[in-house]
Amino acid sequence: MKKGGNKYHGSVVAQYNTSGMNGVPNDYSRYDPSGPGAPPSWGLVDPVHQDYQPQKDSTKDFLPGFTLGGPIKTDRLWFFAGFNPELTKLRRTVDFSSQGLGLQKFDQNQQTYYTNARIDASVSKKIRVFASWLYQYQRESGQKLPNPDSTTGMFNVNSTAPLFAFAHGLGYSAPNQTTNVGADFTLTPRLVATTRFGYFFENYEDFGFPTSGDTYFWNSAGTAATQDVDGNCFGNPATPPPGGCASTNVAPQLIQSTGYFTAANNINTTVRNANKHVQFDQDIAWFKSGWGGTHNFKFGYQLNRLSNDIFQRWNQPAVLLYPAQLYAAGGSTGFANCAALVAAHQTPSDPTGSRYGDPAGSACTGTYGYAYVQDYGSYGYATSFNHGFFLQDSWTIGKGVTITAGFRLEKEYLPGETTANDFPAKPIQFGWGDKLAPRLGLAWDVLKNGKLKVFGGYGVFNDVMKLNLAISSFGGQYWHNCAYALMTPDPTVLNPSFDSSGLFCTGSSSTQAHFPGGSTPAGLVFLENQNFRGTEGVNPGLKPYAVSITRSRTLRCAFQTAA
Repeated sequence: MKKGGNKYHGSVVAQYNTSGMNGVPNDYSRYDPSGPGAPPSWGLVDPVHQDYQPQKDSTKDFLPGFTLGGPIKTDRLWFFAGFNPELTKLRRTVDFSSQGLGLQKFDQNQQTYYTNARIDASVSKKIRVFASWLYQYQRESGQKLPNPDSTTGMFNVNSTAPLFAFAHGLGYSAPNQTTNVGADFTLTPRLVATTRFGYFFENYEDFGFPTSGDTYFWNSAGTAATQDVDGNCFGNPATPPPGGCASTNVAPQLIQSTGYFTAANNINTTVRNANKHVQFDQDIAWFKSGWGGTHNFKFGYQLNRLSNDIFQRWNQPAVLLYPAQLYAAGGSTGFANCAALVAAHQTPSDPTGSRYGDPAGSACTGTYGYAYVQDYGSYGYATSFNHGFFLQDSWTIGKGVTITAGFRLEKEYLPGETTANDFPAKPIQFGWGDKLAPRLGLAWDVLKNGKLKVFGGYGVFNDVMKLNLAISSFGGQYWHNCAYALMTPDPTVLNPSFDSSGLFCTGSSSTQAHFPGGSTPAGLVFLENQNFRGTEGVNPGLKPYAVSITRSRTLRCAFQTAA
């Protein structure tokens, strides 16, 4: 990062780019979405292949900025500041004529505010200190855009989606800042202490998505000719099914195409994803003459504190609908409840109740099909403390050869996101003997004038583990499906709501979804709560991720001439 000096200096800059200066987007391969049927019907022949060439968007990218630095007090206190925002705009025009809406324009606006500032001070002849701040806040509106139209008129799969899915008010904000402070102490002419402290923070958050009410998804179609278990048709079909309809128009609320949804949605809507990183470094350098040359010894300690507070989920409770479909039980609770449902609907004409499913309970359905509430996301808070020590000697022999040898050791652990359900608090741990990192280097100034140098080296470098590296394995990610048989043609009676923790389907296999009134609405039969949360363990003898780097036979030359 730049810093100020005893003279004022600065700059004013600007950069502008537009779509007229850029090439066309790359084409990509796809199967023809209007081709023959869904994947199971392909058989041994793939659908028709297409090269889809997207139309070019209209874009503008503007980066104004300035820098300024100089003395606050000559020879004692200096400052530097810079500001360089990036303002971008993208406009995409998509044909929604299939819905009778014609051409629709969609805008995406993004602002990023790159800002930095630094203060340096000479406290005394022996002490110099500094503080720096880097800020990179970003905000975007219109983050969900429909796919661009094809230049050759191919079908755009997003052109049949509802416009609310691409509302300009859907976006995100992401504050991001880094603060550093440091001091250099010249204790003696041969002994220097260096202290550094750094703090990093970022937090990504989505906004604009609806959070009250529920989103309903049709994972299978309901048509006018679709029949309930008694042979009644959902609507008034122009072409009745074989055998006709016992009655008609019994479930018009369930008539929708596969993939239809009722509100803008995001399965990974981020309520918060806050990352903090605190780092402290302390080292001492000792310059020593003799012992076969000159030595620059360094000893140091480093502390890293990492934390992550994450909550990602459906923006609204998600209800997935399967009109007139059969539900396959996933466990003992599902088998028992399915068997009870089938037994409860035995009639003289159907003594086993088989029109509702398998009497043994392996599968069942409601009068109009089934649905499940899907609670999916990432939720947790994790903090780790990692320590490291190092020592190093840079030994210069004569005027031409320098040997650098060092060693680093670390202690580190990866925390779990939760200790519920017997998840370990520290599933991965590396002790002082697990992350050893030797370093060795050699440099030879062949001509002893800095114009020709040969050097080589070897080192081991251990990676710092990321907190969300195994978030799915140690409790951070969750996935519950609360399944219900639909005994009513109105799917909106299945209206789960967020509880005080922001969840809506948790607990054991017999725990139902959370409803506003606290009880299951009429017209539903609870089947089971399936928990798909990962529970992977840790491989015995797991080793840290390390990279060994060797450099040799490296020749770098520089030649200088004097007038």
